[in-house]
Amino acid sequence: MSENKFKGNIRAVRVTPKQHLKVTFVDNETHGEKPANYTHPGVVGDRPVHKDLLKAFSALKGHAASWGELKRGPVDQKYIKIRDCNLDPELSQYEVVGFTYKGDGDTETVTLRVKRRLSKGGHYEFDLPSIRLRNKTVGGYEFSGNLVNDLNDCEIEVAEYMNGKFEDNGQLTLGLAVDDEGELQETQEEQSEL
Repeated sequence: MSENKFKGNIRAVRVTPKQHLKVTFVDNETHGEKPANYTHPGVVGDRPVHKDLLKAFSALKGHAASWGELKRGPVDQKYIKIRDCNLDPELSQYEVVGFTYKGDGDTETVTLRVKRRLSKGGHYEFDLPSIRLRNKTVGGYEFSGNLVNDLNDCEIEVAEYMNGKFEDNGQLTLGLAVDDEGELQETQEEQSEL
């Protein structure tokens, strides 16, 4: 697996309704006909996302609540600092399911994508206004430094997903092997026990 390490520059990420990951990234290396700096337009993973990735996305909820005014009144700063606001009943129906970067350097912004679950079932998704990441101006997002750190944690988990880390589907496996003709065979473990 070491020769297939993900080295792309992530530009957009979204957890799909089936709990898979859609990633748009710029590849910094040349691969066959695809030149360096080629933007892959949304590669969708074929396996469920792992819990660490969902936890990293969960840390973005406090930023979404604060910037997007998802709650009546101000959002408690502790939610951003402890990276968990799941105990707040006003925010329980919200979930950050993606983010998109635009620009670079001092002008780079991020747009958080939020899903709201409805009490009658179903949900809808919406994008919050863009947040300038390296904001040194008055009136900007006061937790932009924390947001950059939380986004970096998400990117680390996305890279691990792209490198093969995923959530086990939880189904019990019986350790059975099938030969080319569809007949059951003993697995290597069973053979070594004999």
